[in-house]
Amino acid sequence: MSVDGVLSGLPSHLALAGRRVQVSVHHGSLRVWHQGQVVLTVATRSQSGRVVSHPDQFRSVLPAAAARRASVPMGHQIPAPLVTQRPLADYDWLCGVPAAPPLSARATDREEVAS
Repeated sequence: MSVDGVLSGLPSHLALAGRRVQVSVHHGSLRVWHQGQVVLTVATRSQSGRVVSHPDQFRSVLPAAAARRASVPMGHQIPAPLVTQRPLADYDWLCGVPAAPPLSARATDREEVAS
């Protein structure tokens, strides 16, 4: 959250990410309110433009390296579906596109035009 230009972290156990909170600053203390109750009180920092991490901000969050060490995949492994392969001419026929001459016939046509 940002208060007076200072970015401050909140402890992860509060589970407030993406939630609306109210903040008050009084006598050097910053209070965070959620649903009418004070959920956190910390001393304010007077330097604007700083990032202040709360000591418990990442206490229950595993480091990124832990995810790389995990032997269980993070997502569901879904096999690719089997796809029927057909010649493109079949799709031309379905759409009413006139059949093109075979490639060998096209090559001789090009030779005749070039001569």
